[in-house]
Amino acid sequence: MPEKVMDVLKSKYLVSNIQYEGLQRIEQLEYPEEVLREAILNAIIHKDYSGVHTQMSVYDDKIILWNPGQLLSDLTIDQLKEKHPSIPRNRYIADVFFKAGLVEAWGRGINKIIQGCREANLPEPIFEEKANGFQLILQKDLSIKENINVPINVPINVPINAPINDRMTTILNELTNHKKIFIPELAMKFKVSEKTIRRDLSQLRENNLIEFAGSKKTGEWRIMMNKLHG
Repeated sequence: MPEKVMDVLKSKYLVSNIQYEGLQRIEQLEYPEEVLREAILNAIIHKDYSGVHTQMSVYDDKIILWNPGQLLSDLTIDQLKEKHPSIPRNRYIADVFFKAGLVEAWGRGINKIIQGCREANLPEPIFEEKANGFQLILQKDLSIKENINVPINVPINVPINAPINDRMTTILNELTNHKKIFIPELAMKFKVSEKTIRRDLSQLRENNLIEFAGSKKTGEWRIMMNKLHG
């Protein structure tokens, strides 16, 4: 289950920034994988299985993970951030994860999440008790802009209700200037994976902002101006 959740996050919802160290290509998620994995494992181990399902929401600027079941044994959130005894709600599940090597030590999950965010220069995660459950909020550092090459022209006016991020808007500008540019070139220009570019283009198509006319080899991108300015 944890591996499937991670696969879905990486393939559908999160962006991997690409950089090179010498000839080695390095893909780094928006949030550290070890932080996401620890949060998911904690949710499975500490969930109140008599309640509803665990809920994860992914936004442009944050991830919210809510789990049914409040803190046990009068622990407070401040005490969780310090050395504290581990009292898993589901002892047998916790024991299986420990024997499988997925949990290294008891009572360190919260500190690993905090430390992982700190090392990635992300804001400190928010922990809170909410709606008879425990909620974790991972946030992006919005003061750091994505490392992309922005074309020098007037930005396209995107409808205010379109779920488009800054990179997608910049891709629209790029397609306006270079109608025959293809996915590998876009990925190289914006320094992201081809999978990320395909996801962005798919989102732009779903919002009827672009279309591709012609064959894969000789076709070109068309901007739906009536949608952009309508």
